[in-house]
Amino acid sequence: MHFFAIATLKVKLKYDFESIKNNTELLTQLKSELYSMTKKFKEKKKILGMLCVCIGYLVTQAQWPNFIEEIIKSFSESLETIVTAFKILKELVRTGKDDDVVISDNRRQRFYREMIEQNAKVLGFLDKWVENINKEKIPEDTAPELKLKFLNGVSYSFIVDP
Repeated sequence: MHFFAIATLKVKLKYDFESIKNNTELLTQLKSELYSMTKKFKEKKKILGMLCVCIGYLVTQAQWPNFIEEIIKSFSESLETIVTAFKILKELVRTGKDDDVVISDNRRQRFYREMIEQNAKVLGFLDKWVENINKEKIPEDTAPELKLKFLNGVSYSFIVDP
């Protein structure tokens, strides 16, 4: 049941966002509900993936200042929620490049600028997370879908499998 409801929402957000874009109260409630649902369905990979896509579509099309900072703050509670944050950030990049998402070129360009402006926050989040990982021993099976590699003693790369 949840799967079909979320699939319907995903399509609505991708192709028919115009019908809700001016309803700030509804958008705020929708965003909060999506955040809550990602935590509720963290064990259900398909549902979690679709929820992350929904958040990507919502953020790509809506105009939220500091959206990356908000995502990082909302999903910094535990290793599991941090993995979800990385999945959402990955979807933000993907949905921003998706030409099938019905948004104006002007909004798409503003979204790209917002992503670039907030890039340092993502890197800071990643750096802090890696520092915390290094401080405590975490079992390898805690987050098998997240592979983190320390590169050249300077930078990090991460891959979040779909």
